[in-house]
Amino acid sequence: MTRHTGSCLSGVLLLVFGSMQACAPAALKEDLRLAASFSDEARLYYQKGEYAEAERLYRRSLAIREKALGPDHPDVATSLDNLAELYQAQGKYAEAEPLLQRSLAIRKGATKRLGAKPPDRPRIPRPFSPLPAP
Repeated sequence: MTRHTGSCLSGVLLLVFGSMQACAPAALKEDLRLAASFSDEARLYYQKGEYAEAERLYRRSLAIREKALGPDHPDVATSLDNLAELYQAQGKYAEAEPLLQRSLAIRKGATKRLGAKPPDRPRIPRPFSPLPAP
């Protein structure tokens, strides 16, 4: 998950993506914080094996990011990756595949706009490992 803090990163990113979290109005920033919170909470439910609740929260996070940032923003790709990972964990490969394909298309498009080499595959998030007991 990408979080921008502080001042605007650069005018180039603003031109490339059309909006930036660091430059966004307060309401947009709050929406993006909410999306991040939903995603973080979904990760916890995913790790506990409560897949239905994790899916609900991942979908809410995705919907907020799509509305706030547009359908082709890299943060939307991250949300798609998270939801696809959840589906893969459940053996729902048919549901995961189109999400991963869309994520890859978003990342390739963003990379082309920046003039770099596009990725060969989407970023597949790995589950967080639990912290060792003290």
